[in-house]
Amino acid sequence: MATPYVLGRFARRTGDALALSLPLSFPDREAIINMTFGVVLFTLLVPGLTMEPLVRFLGMAPKKEKLSQYQEHKAMIMALRSELQMVTKLKDEGKISATSHDLWKEKLQMQIFDLGLKMERLQLSDSSLNEFQDKQAKVYLLEGRKDYISKLVKEGVLTEESAHHLYVEVDSELDSITGNDHLGPEQQPVRAELPPSSNEAP
Repeated sequence: MATPYVLGRFARRTGDALALSLPLSFPDREAIINMTFGVVLFTLLVPGLTMEPLVRFLGMAPKKEKLSQYQEHKAMIMALRSELQMVTKLKDEGKISATSHDLWKEKLQMQIFDLGLKMERLQLSDSSLNEFQDKQAKVYLLEGRKDYISKLVKEGVLTEESAHHLYVEVDSELDSITGNDHLGPEQQPVRAELPPSSNEAP
């Protein structure tokens, strides 16, 4: 038996496909498409901003302290990698010596390594952190696939009928990932850039 949650997800995710499937000669087709995408965006943002506090209040998400630490470590790793690229650029431009470059590079790589170990320890102590990151990446990639399908339709490479079938396939994959997710699919950032893995070589 279909639940309101499943029906809601189906309606939101297929609304854009149904709007795009309207004949080109349909009156006010562009206005309908724009309004549909506006509604879809609204239903993504509002639950996305309100679901996390509710989930945390119910105690269904990773402990706030561990999750905060995990996110802080990940952000710092990204910042250090950016700094590492800047140091290499300065050396290539002759603004710092090779010796200074090597010293900074070693220091930054050590900091990245230490933060990576801290992230691994947090993941071992709370398995939901690892599951959260894995599902976050999968949802991000699938949503990106839908965006690319929409792009192909706009460029005339793909027919709207074929796009509709592809949307259904992608939505099915999304449902298989997030349908039983206790964190809720709306908590997953859809358009945010994913940082590199903590154990990726600097």
